[in-house]
Amino acid sequence: MRKSGVILICRHKSFMIHSIQNHLERNHYKVVQVPPQMKDIEEVKDTSDIIIVYLDSMLENLPNLEVYLKDLCIEFEKSLVLIGDHMELQNADGYFPPGLIAAKLERPLDINHMMNVIMKIEYQNREGTRKKNIMIVDDDSTFLKMLNEWLSEDYQVTMATSGMQALTYLAKNTVDLILLDYEMPLLDGPSVLAMLRNEPTTATTPVMFLTGKDDRNSVLQVMGLKPEGYLLKSMDKERILSSIEEFFTLQKIARLTT
Repeated sequence: MRKSGVILICRHKSFMIHSIQNHLERNHYKVVQVPPQMKDIEEVKDTSDIIIVYLDSMLENLPNLEVYLKDLCIEFEKSLVLIGDHMELQNADGYFPPGLIAAKLERPLDINHMMNVIMKIEYQNREGTRKKNIMIVDDDSTFLKMLNEWLSEDYQVTMATSGMQALTYLAKNTVDLILLDYEMPLLDGPSVLAMLRNEPTTATTPVMFLTGKDDRNSVLQVMGLKPEGYLLKSMDKERILSSIEEFFTLQKIARLTT
């Protein structure tokens, strides 16, 4: 039975590339090999949920591919696998956030280990277990740390202690959901949301406000800005986790029905 396909991005054909492709095909994966060019990857992006980037002599291409690959992997829930030597993998960390990389395989490559990794990723994709990326923005370091501990088991978490720090990160990185403190000094939640909505790259990024006020007027004020929802800071762990899980479930249903 044929498994899911694999997109293999590499600059040159070599013995190792040939070996990787052979082992994948022997294990019933359809392999599509493309050069590190956006137009070539775009043409085959729908053929696979797993993208392997073979970094050999390719780091100079990453600045041009960085944003495209990040958006592709997050928007279409692709799994990114990097293959390279120790230095190449270390340098690649500067281009991709940790939560985006499904696996890093160091050369000299253990082909059997690679196959185990690919099969595990495929299983996780099939079962819908890829971790979502959530950014928490809050100037309260105690609450930030607590929320990170609550979420990190089920989600990939990025933290920011100010609106400006969040905007700087989001200018180069994409997340699945932003939990944004409503009241912050200098640049408050509503201002951050307005700036996000004015940028094409973040205009549709889901935002849920974090607020400590639960009176009717405060809630109406928060929801008047049309976020995806809000979470009270007084909510316990179970309620916060269930609210976030419900959001992602409804989002998935909406995508399937549109």
